[in-house]
Amino acid sequence: MAGALQWLNPEGFIDPKTPKKADASKAIAAYTDVASVSAGVALIQGLAATLGFECDYRQGNFVVAAKAGACLGLGGSGSVAGKVGAAQIGQFFMCIAHQLKQADYKKMSGLMKLQAFDTLNQIYYLVVAAERPLESFAGANALEIARQFANVSRSIHQGGEQFIRQVEKQLRFGWGWYSYMPPESRGAMIRTVIDAFKQNEQGGNYDLRQLAAYAINELLATTQSIRHLDNTLDRITAALGEQPGRNQGVQMISAIVEGTAFSACINRCEMQLASATPLLGRPFLRNDEPAFQRAQLPLHHSGYPLA
Repeated sequence: MAGALQWLNPEGFIDPKTPKKADASKAIAAYTDVASVSAGVALIQGLAATLGFECDYRQGNFVVAAKAGACLGLGGSGSVAGKVGAAQIGQFFMCIAHQLKQADYKKMSGLMKLQAFDTLNQIYYLVVAAERPLESFAGANALEIARQFANVSRSIHQGGEQFIRQVEKQLRFGWGWYSYMPPESRGAMIRTVIDAFKQNEQGGNYDLRQLAAYAINELLATTQSIRHLDNTLDRITAALGEQPGRNQGVQMISAIVEGTAFSACINRCEMQLASATPLLGRPFLRNDEPAFQRAQLPLHHSGYPLA
């Protein structure tokens, strides 16, 4: 069997380099390739796809197993194997982001192996923090990705101000992969901004504080639910998988944003998200825009259940 595994992307066709912010008022959903199908059994050996869809990271690529019975045009039992290459990695990352959103950021042990999930978060982080093209990670060794993640996390001690200015410029430029970060990589990114600012704190640089606060606000303003926000605040650490706790996260953020235009960023997000539900079949949106509340109305597309 050869071909491609597709999924219904609520954001339609995307540019993997820089996904554009979708117009929530338009039904732009489209079926897009998320992996190339392979007949090789070894590719998905050990993946049960008990939830209908399961992922791992093997030999430099994300691999996907999907239940044949859940695929359009196929039937019966068994699984279909797919490998995520450079051509599909953008859609794959978008697919995982939406799977997490639709599960409201609850632990989904059957979706992805823990090591693969760490690799996914490390790549998200490197795309934003080091401005690495997403497709450059196709074929990359997981240990090398982990090494790059550790190196970038440490490098802010030598260039804290430059790092903050680079991140702020990227976030101010517009929508990007930072908008889709899971709580783990999002929390690590916020922690890196905080640590970078602390390297220059002695100078009393108010402008730099404003830039750091802006970056933190952008990372919070693109959380999609109260659980997405809470899980992020629990994980303000560069150590993926650890949860220092919400109190520490709030204290660290407050110490940066206090006295800036973004001093109420956490409270504002909490108010915006308090009554929000995960937007099934909807694009990712900023939680501080009117479109976010309007998008609570369901998307009328047969590919998605109504909330």
